[in-house]
Amino acid sequence: MRTISIDPSFEAWRDAARKLLAAGVHPDQVLWRDETEAAGYFDLAEEIPQASTNIGVPRVSAAFLGMAETAAAHIDPRRWGLLYKLLWRHTHGGEKHLLQLMTDPQLRTVQNWCKG
Repeated sequence: MRTISIDPSFEAWRDAARKLLAAGVHPDQVLWRDETEAAGYFDLAEEIPQASTNIGVPRVSAAFLGMAETAAAHIDPRRWGLLYKLLWRHTHGGEKHLLQLMTDPQLRTVQNWCKG
């Protein structure tokens, strides 16, 4: 498990997520933490891995990025991990039409964050 500590901003999450995607790091292997959160006794933030290949980062729709940027402003501490899971599914999980799956519980959670 990797602990990734980021500034609590969309830009910081996006930069970290790009690197993790390019390195092929599965969402189940990442624990996200805001830098403003107090670190636990055994918590050590890790460097974000560099990509092992020259594949690059898959393209993501503007709609997904807009949703992620809006959800990033929410205060729920799960936001970074859930956004990365959705990003992984959208890019590596073969769910290109993820934003159209209105009954998906993870997507619904993020959409609710965007509303309020």
